[in-house]
Amino acid sequence: MAAHHAVDQSKAPLRKHEGFVWSATRLSQQMRTKTLDLLWVYHAQIEPVYLEVPHAELMRRNRERDTTLSNAGIERTLHRWKLPAPIEAHETIYNVRT
Repeated sequence: MAAHHAVDQSKAPLRKHEGFVWSATRLSQQMRTKTLDLLWVYHAQIEPVYLEVPHAELMRRNRERDTTLSNAGIERTLHRWKLPAPIEAHETIYNVRT
């Protein structure tokens, strides 16, 4: 339901060609494609920002936030993690902390 709500909310600014930020975790190519396909239909200027922190920092941040997603749950999803390819959008920004 949350995903459908996000899509519905994005259509108004897309129709008006207004800028907006879609804050979402899209680890897999399949999940990103669903979002990107919608944006391409509306001829949006697409600029994904890829953010990465070291593994220990990721786990620390997750432990400290109010969430039902455990660190073990994050570990189980990492096998689907695929970096966004530069051809997926007009410009892709990579911000990787080491």
